[in-house]
Amino acid sequence: MNITSVFKKQASLFALLLLTAALAACGRSPTSQATADNGTTTAAAPAIPLTGGDPQSVIANARQLLKGQKAYRVRSTSLTSMGGQSRTGLQEFVAPDRMRNVGDGREIIVIGKTMYVKRGGEWQNMGTQMSDMAEKMKEGVQDMSTEERAQATKGLKADYKSLGDEMLDGTPTAVYEMHSQMDTRVEGVGPITTVTKFWIGKADGLIRKEESDGAEAGMKVKTTRIYEYDPDIKIEAPVS
Repeated sequence: MNITSVFKKQASLFALLLLTAALAACGRSPTSQATADNGTTTAAAPAIPLTGGDPQSVIANARQLLKGQKAYRVRSTSLTSMGGQSRTGLQEFVAPDRMRNVGDGREIIVIGKTMYVKRGGEWQNMGTQMSDMAEKMKEGVQDMSTEERAQATKGLKADYKSLGDEMLDGTPTAVYEMHSQMDTRVEGVGPITTVTKFWIGKADGLIRKEESDGAEAGMKVKTTRIYEYDPDIKIEAPVS
């Protein structure tokens, strides 16, 4: 499989994830603004409780809060029922438009719309082709009408619940669980079912840990993601 086909598949998954996120958010705004006496606009307290509120709203708000972070890192570990060694991955994000992804024997850096891919020890400048394609798919999802969005997410179901509080590496967190099922309507694949647990910081509403157990076409996948918030993360274009 060449690099272009890999990214095309990733772009398709990206569009599906956008639809899923849209369903999870249900149109709720995570924050509100207030107007001071002098007429200036100031940031108000979150309209949705950081934790302790409706589980679906809290999870959606935690995802939105990621967008406001200066920089963060996600370390992931995945294990499939097919056996073999676990797979590890690393993703780093630096606002407003820098990303680094390490895993599956390759490294990818995106700065703005330009993508760099490291293969065989050498960096290649992929230009903006893949970023443009992902952006067009994203815009296509955002421009969907209510009826089109409902049709695209037909067969996607999600249930949420609170599992109480838990200390995670010394950090007080609230734990939530999401049960989701997506009917792919693809012959031989069937529905994709996933149970995802979120550990969300009680003080800041940020996701600290995410653990998902999924099943697709008879194969089970368990993935754990650890979130680290580090404003000192740097992502630079590779030296050619």
